[in-house]
Amino acid sequence: MKKILSIILSLAMVLSMSSVAFAESTDEIFARLSSLGIMIGDGNGDFRENDTLTRAEFSAVIVRALGMEESAKGVYGATNFSDVAADAWYAGYVMIASQQGIVNGYPNGTFKPEAPVKFEEAVKMIMCTLNYQKKFEKVENPYPTAYIAEAHTAGITLGANLAIGQEASRAIVARLVYNALTVGKMRQTAFGTEDQWEVPANAYTLLSENLAVAR
Repeated sequence: MKKILSIILSLAMVLSMSSVAFAESTDEIFARLSSLGIMIGDGNGDFRENDTLTRAEFSAVIVRALGMEESAKGVYGATNFSDVAADAWYAGYVMIASQQGIVNGYPNGTFKPEAPVKFEEAVKMIMCTLNYQKKFEKVENPYPTAYIAEAHTAGITLGANLAIGQEASRAIVARLVYNALTVGKMRQTAFGTEDQWEVPANAYTLLSENLAVAR
């Protein structure tokens, strides 16, 4: 009986979490991200939710979520990537994302700014935005499975699960970013030979710390 009750309670918790995750429609999420200046529509105000985002466009979304758009607009000059021109509209966003350790590009020195962002790429960039890459510094080959698993545990992929290798639509990206806004950011809590990173009890989030907005 105790085992059955435990299973029922677990299922109830899962259903409760799912209902919260899906409480907001895609339109509501887009509207809230737009009000925060994170994701914006086209010239007609259409979010084109089924379209994919390029890696350059996703870099812009991440930098806006960090509250660093003005910094990106003020950055000029050569980037770390051979295929990102200094005068490209996205150059500043890519440079800031690179400086923050969120994007690394490819081994051949390219960034592939016009390539559609894949699900696992979006997840990793979001997790790095929250400093979760620190958790995997001693893990062998953590990308992409460890990042996706951690994102799932943190609730970031709720309502936004895709298979590895799939291109992420604007709707999927919007939900991933929206879920991440209130996830606690990892902070360094110990220094020295054994650095320690963890999510403090009173954790800062992108929403509270970077965007200075109450939920």
